[in-house]
Amino acid sequence: MKNSVLVVTPFHERYVKALESLELDINFVGCSDNNDCPEDLSTFEVGVAWKIDPSLLNRWESLKWIQMVSAGADEMLDTLSERKDVVITSVRGIHANPIATYVMMMMPMVSMGIPKMMNNQNSSTWKQWSWNDLEGKILCQVGLGAIGKEIAKRARQSGMIVKGVKNSISEDEDYEYIDEVFSSDNMESAIKDCDYCVLALPLTEKTRNLFSQKVFSCMEKKPFFINVGRGELVNDNDLIESIDNEFLSGAVLDVFHEEPLPSDSSLWSHDKIIVTPHISGLTRDYMRKVCNVFAENWNLWDQGNELQRKVDRSSGY
Repeated sequence: MKNSVLVVTPFHERYVKALESLELDINFVGCSDNNDCPEDLSTFEVGVAWKIDPSLLNRWESLKWIQMVSAGADEMLDTLSERKDVVITSVRGIHANPIATYVMMMMPMVSMGIPKMMNNQNSSTWKQWSWNDLEGKILCQVGLGAIGKEIAKRARQSGMIVKGVKNSISEDEDYEYIDEVFSSDNMESAIKDCDYCVLALPLTEKTRNLFSQKVFSCMEKKPFFINVGRGELVNDNDLIESIDNEFLSGAVLDVFHEEPLPSDSSLWSHDKIIVTPHISGLTRDYMRKVCNVFAENWNLWDQGNELQRKVDRSSGY
């Protein structure tokens, strides 16, 4: 008899098809939420999910392991806070290359003033101005997980000076492409003289609203700010005020407190803010990468071995 795995996402039909192509001898059953999931869940010990409806969790007593289809674990940890027996794994690491590509595209883009050029093109206006190359500029990379380290690597390869900020610094960890590493408690020293500040942190109670007026006001060189972490890491009102008061030259935002970003949000219309719809890691092969992570973990699970990319409930990621 085949093992059964419940796939819970709005795109479950596509995920089930992709997972079935791996030929894992598993019966994959897909649903969007509690309303269309099977009535009897007793045979499903494993799930692949984006989010889990609390009403679904209440009747999913057999659940032992959930493979997330995303890297950020904050919502899943909240949902499973009372189910300490459930192992949670994420897909952290699969976003590193595409998000680094996004960041390395955006830094020269904002320096060149590409949005202004596009407006000038629409009005057939020919106007030139100089811009700053990345070479010799200082990047403060806040968050040194797989994504942050890949950004740091590419920045160094472009001739940038890289300062990194990490929650806890380990002597055993590799910081090959980072010129100077700061603890999060000393972050204000790291961001003081940066030309670009990139935020790639997970959302935890410690990092929620971490970037507020207090932090932005420490930035002496009016850097560009890029957030590819979580929207809740930043106080939006303080961000806008800091741009208006010229503590920042502008911002590129791919993540938001509420997604989709409401149409009446002032972030849309600010001329020094670029809004992208949470696509920095959403490559066309994303689903394949997620399925490959599941397959690797399934083989470990089936053999009774330790799973990879486990979420640490104490740290929140």
